[in-house]
Amino acid sequence: MTSRKSQLDKKLATYTLAGAALLAPGAAQAGIVYNDITDVVVDQPGTYDLVISGPDSLTFSAQLDTTVFNENRIDVVGNGTAQILLSGTTPPHAAALAFGALIDPTAPNWGSSGKMVGYNIDTPGTSGSWPANGDSAYLGFYYGTPGALNAGWVYASTTANALTSSITIHSYAYQDTPNTAIAAGDIGAVPEPSSIALLALGGAGLFALRRRRASNA
Repeated sequence: MTSRKSQLDKKLATYTLAGAALLAPGAAQAGIVYNDITDVVVDQPGTYDLVISGPDSLTFSAQLDTTVFNENRIDVVGNGTAQILLSGTTPPHAAALAFGALIDPTAPNWGSSGKMVGYNIDTPGTSGSWPANGDSAYLGFYYGTPGALNAGWVYASTTANALTSSITIHSYAYQDTPNTAIAAGDIGAVPEPSSIALLALGGAGLFALRRRRASNA
């Protein structure tokens, strides 16, 4: 009888450990760290610092720029080792990427800052690569040391008109393997049905194991 109880306890412990392994941080992401943050809205005038890792961050600002002409605009600046993917145009703007676009940390057209979108109040019209009507796109970025750069993306919506500018940051993700490209919008692997079943089994195993140990105490 004691042997049968011991075998059952071992099985319950095994199920519990298997479920716990799937719940471990990063277990379901397969090399991609995904952050589905609560929407961050930055209205003019305002800024937001999206911290990626330590001193590496991206600062988004919505502002009225009067240096050349009156322009409601949104800019992004890389801090620390963070760089953003630029459009490759003259002048360079922060590139607005479509879902699935490849973000390669070893590719050209990287820079420390760029305009996302702007609206010229004096001469009505928009500039920059990003939508001015509140639609969304992906911003490519990388951070890290030379020879070991991690690529990532930020999903955001932008608005610019004669009255104001605004950006909403929805989510972001990055590769935890250096020098590895990432596709815009890629959040990594999700648990397969068998893994979800194992999670449920692990939870049930933990509950049953605690009840057995409590009753034997």
